[in-house]
Amino acid sequence: MARGVAEPWTEPPDHPLATAPDGTLGAETSADTLTIRDGGVEWTLAADDVLFVAEPSVSLTPIPHAPATVRGLACIEGRPFAVVDCAVEPAADSGARRPGGALLVVASGDGGVALRVDAVTRKGGAVPATGAGPDVLAHLAPWVSPAAGRRTLVAPLPIMTAVSLLFVSCGSVTAALSVTTPDAGPFDARSGVTIERVGLVACRLPLRADGVDALVRVDDFLLPARSLADVLPIPPLERKEGTGERWAVVLAFSGQRAAVLVDRVVEVTPCDPRQIVAITLPGGASQLWLDRPGMPPVPMIDAAALFGWPAGDAAAISCAPSAVTDDGQVEPVLTVQAADVGLALPLALIDRVLEPDSAPVSERTPGALPVFDAAVALGRRSAVQCGRLIRVRPEGAPPFVLSVDRTSVIAEPEAPWLEAHPLPPLATLIFDAVGLAAGLQEESSRWLYRLRSHLPPPSALPMPVRRCLAASRLGWVVPDTMPETGSV
Repeated sequence: MARGVAEPWTEPPDHPLATAPDGTLGAETSADTLTIRDGGVEWTLAADDVLFVAEPSVSLTPIPHAPATVRGLACIEGRPFAVVDCAVEPAADSGARRPGGALLVVASGDGGVALRVDAVTRKGGAVPATGAGPDVLAHLAPWVSPAAGRRTLVAPLPIMTAVSLLFVSCGSVTAALSVTTPDAGPFDARSGVTIERVGLVACRLPLRADGVDALVRVDDFLLPARSLADVLPIPPLERKEGTGERWAVVLAFSGQRAAVLVDRVVEVTPCDPRQIVAITLPGGASQLWLDRPGMPPVPMIDAAALFGWPAGDAAAISCAPSAVTDDGQVEPVLTVQAADVGLALPLALIDRVLEPDSAPVSERTPGALPVFDAAVALGRRSAVQCGRLIRVRPEGAPPFVLSVDRTSVIAEPEAPWLEAHPLPPLATLIFDAVGLAAGLQEESSRWLYRLRSHLPPPSALPMPVRRCLAASRLGWVVPDTMPETGSV
């Protein structure tokens, strides 16, 4: 794919298109305005909200379940931009291109959107600095938030790697231990700390030592230990005599081992690092809390720091929404093709890859799972076809079998995963990120859509999407009776 080459708005005198004022991202809004024309309709927007101009010949990746005005997803300067056609009656083919014109990348609160226009003219004069103009984006792309009168940073921001937290309880208090990261498994390559195991405390002997509360026996090993209840910001309710701290979380660092004593081990859950907030107390001390919508805040304890070991990553996480982790590890995905759309399926979602002996049957039998044609479900094909079958186990939902045209490779994208902000709302229900990957088609690269781990239930989908989902059902298969093509 020929990636779009964007130019900042500078105004060459002999260029037929108007160009944006000088400056860098984040520059103050000027008083200039731009008038864009397309299909006999004119729109006006602030010149400083035009970030780039790209050639209209840039290749587009289709966006599943996108509005008719959305032509596809473009790659401009390595960044994803949804291309919106300003024409009143866009062509039915989402990949159709008209000669001439330009792609204007307009700033928005979510980074930017590309407007496909026929012509642009520039006018001087004072106008209110109202961002990308509600008369443009509110009409053509109502899901895009305005830029609020200033340029929005559109540098590519990788998806923030989730932080794997071990939830434990001490009396009445639930706490989260920040020791590991999900993509690194039990080993945090950045802090060097491992959670070796969780075991029952066989015996406990109090100790008088700095930074150690007791000596405990866990699985025939004697380990120094600290009580988590003593360092919690919320005092646990008093326990009855003879209860509490029956479990030990065994940590290891550089040949050393120690245990954190808790009442109960709850679960390991990946969490968004942007939900970790730092609270500064009047005395100057800082505490970390996990603040999830609709749930009570949970104190975060850096278990490594309890023993003087290097602090884990969660202690240094920025709470800003635009923060980016420096984790070089990316969760591998299985890339598949569904009609003209490339999908990235996280390996954590894939149970088995199956090779059917025959087509799925129409009658449901015990143990059978529904089979859906991915291309039809995404609205990219009308007739169902049975291809390679993949058993998928989404989080919090029953398993199902997905039929795809072909599988590619287990790989990582060429560039980091990027936020799916430019996608229309229906696409963001299904995908959480986009990334460039090669080898899916004859073109050198296209955008991949990464499937969400938590897929919405059918009842939460709009009626047009539900119709596609119903039309995509191929039948039923019993995976346990079908041969595997190989382990994933």
